[in-house]
Amino acid sequence: MAAWRHLGFEGQPIVQAPDLLGLMGQMQQPITHAAAVVAGGAPVSGMSVVALGGHRVQHPETGVPALADEGFAVVVSSIARSVLTYDPLPPGPFSAMIHRGWRLLDYVESAGAIRRGQVISRRTVIQYVANQVGGVHADNLFPNVKKKRDDAEELAAELYNKISADWRNGLMYELLSIGVYLGRSEDLKKLAAAIQKASYSFQGRRPLV
Repeated sequence: MAAWRHLGFEGQPIVQAPDLLGLMGQMQQPITHAAAVVAGGAPVSGMSVVALGGHRVQHPETGVPALADEGFAVVVSSIARSVLTYDPLPPGPFSAMIHRGWRLLDYVESAGAIRRGQVISRRTVIQYVANQVGGVHADNLFPNVKKKRDDAEELAAELYNKISADWRNGLMYELLSIGVYLGRSEDLKKLAAAIQKASYSFQGRRPLV
């Protein structure tokens, strides 16, 4: 955001990406019943899958309720489509929630996953993978925020390896999806071009485009 404002852009960059909580509401799936769900959306093997995961439901044969300690049933659901190109999503009941426009700061704080009925933000997904899986160890750089992240990152750790999207770990699929949507943002493309132009001007060189 500092670079965005420094280069004279107003407001915030807009990112088009899934609204996981909105999709679950449309599918009438209570958040409290979500066992392990990721927002997703990145193209994998020609398919884009959003709202992928498992949900607790009442057992159809025994009648054990969804939120019982044991004996409940689990259903797996998702919204998927073929993505041979990045053509605009055709009109449909979920289209507005699959390609919702987010302000950047709202996007990183929005739901990227859910574990045991608790929301995991996209920011937490990024931090968990960087700090615990990727070896960046951001806590060494920002120790004051470690305690605030512990609970959220524990949920992310529980979700790790709980969902698969093709050959990808579900949490890594969500991280890939975050990167895809940020990379496709027209505003962030403009920002990248402006940074490149400013960099070349500073060096006394002409930009490539």
